[in-house]
Parts: sequence; C-alpha cells; structure tokens
Amino acid sequence: MKEKAPVEKNETYTADVVDLTYEGNGVVKIDNYSLFVGNALPGEKVKFVVTKVGKNFGYGRVLDHLTTSPDRVDTSDKDRRLAQAGIAPLQHMTYDAQLRFKQHQIENLLQKGKLAIDVLPTIGMDKPYHYRNKATIPVRLVNGKLETGFFRQHSHTLVPLEDYYIQDPRIDKALIVVRDILRDNGSYLMMNAPTVA
Repeated sequence: MKEKAPVEKNETYTADVVDLTYEGNGVVKIDNYSLFVGNALPGEKVKFVVTKVGKNFGYGRVLDHLTTSPDRVDTSDKDRRLAQAGIAPLQHMTYDAQLRFKQHQIENLLQKGKLAIDVLPTIGMDKPYHYRNKATIPVRLVNGKLETGFFRQHSHTLVPLEDYYIQDPRIDKALIVVRDILRDNGSYLMMNAPTVA
C-alpha cells in the first residue's frame, strides 16, 4: 500500500527551517517529511504553501517569515528576478553566511564519502559579482517582443534581464546591443521564433 505524504498540495503550514539544500532552498520537516522551500534560511520559522508533493519529499513557497535569520539580507525586485532565474539563489544571505554554507557543503560531501578531511573556511572575494567571462543566454519572443534573459527555475518561461549580476558587465552591454540589432533587423527571426505569452 502506498504511504501518503503528511502534507497536501496548496495547503498552508508553519515550520522551522532546519537546513539548506545544495541549491540554497530551506529544508522544513512535517512529520519527518522533508519539504524544500525557496527564500528560507536555517533558524527561521516560516508560513509556506506546498507547491508539489512527491513520494519522499515536496516543495513549498514562503508566504511569510514569522522569524528571520540574522544571516538574511533584504532583496530588491531585481534581486527577486535573479533568484527566480537561479542566477543568485543565495542572494538573500549575507556573503559571510554564503561562504560558511559552501564550506558546510564540502564537509557534507566528504562525510558521505567517509573521508575524514578538515575543510578550511571558504576564501571569499572582495567583489562577489561580475566574475563570469562567458554566457549562454536564451532569446524568446515575450508578448511579441524579442527578449533576452534566463529561464525561470524549473520552467521554460523567460525572465527578461539586462543586468545578469554575475557576468562581466561588458558581456551584459554586448547582449543588449545584439538583442537590439535582432529587434530592429531580425523580422525573419522574430516571425519564426517560439512565442511566449
């Protein structure tokens, strides 16, 4: 007989965040059933809605932070779009907390491999952004207009962006120039491109 999960899709729950996944999602437990909730940090109590229920784990979306972690930082609307696209999944954490999280990830991997190796603290950067020197950027028609950006996580919905945060700003500028040339002169491409509403 199939065991039923202790939660239901679209239902609201309250729980403490006990850990982070490698993707930066908060982990909450309901009757030992794990749910992965974006924008949730360890030490926080969150009210969340269940968005997907699987056999062994599920997913949720934060509705309200009942308590907040000292490692939380405020994010702007632009930052939320970066998180939706998966560009900066830890951007709601202080940089020091991000470095500790990365150290913790390596420690966990070594423990799973039964390797007793001390992991030194992660070495940070003076400016932890604009460091990538290459990019592959999706191009789509969105409401009849050619856009560049990234796909929303776990979907093919394009999130239009002009500032990619982690890329060299010169790449961002070049992308805008290419996008605008395609908008102005790419009528053939636009007629044959997939359309997203």
